[in-house]
Amino acid sequence: RYTRAKFLDYTTDNMSIYPAETGMMVGLDLAYNLHTAYGHWIPGMKTLGTQALAKIMKANPALYVLRERIRKGLQLYSSEPTEPYLSSQNYGELFSNQIIWFVDDTNVYRVTIHKTFEGNLTTKPINGAIFIFNPRTGQLFLKVIHTSVWAGQKRLFPRGP
Repeated sequence: RYTRAKFLDYTTDNMSIYPAETGMMVGLDLAYNLHTAYGHWIPGMKTLGTQALAKIMKANPALYVLRERIRKGLQLYSSEPTEPYLSSQNYGELFSNQIIWFVDDTNVYRVTIHKTFEGNLTTKPINGAIFIFNPRTGQLFLKVIHTSVWAGQKRLFPRGP
């Protein structure tokens, strides 16, 4: 929506050289790793542009560096220290006297994405789950996260890959 609004702002301005027969505006959302484009398309350009943007967003190290610089500048880092992954060096910790639980929260926030009548993407949260495994007892806990948890939230988007 933002890209479309900006394109229309620029093209409907009386002082602008637009509207031209061709031209488009591309918007990149670094926070959610999304892209969009709006404008006057050359025949065949829409498909080419969509494929190129998908490839750029998927594997462009410059975007990753830019995203990390913005995150660092805004100080968007977790305040809690993260635990290291299980490896041959820390494997013995599983069998110590400490209680260590494995928590898998990758499916806590889940959404479905669909296009609206206007062509915009919209999301709707669906039930999620958190898995907690106690390796000492072998118990696996499953906690269902109901969609009502996300009620009232404004910007609901899928988490990045």
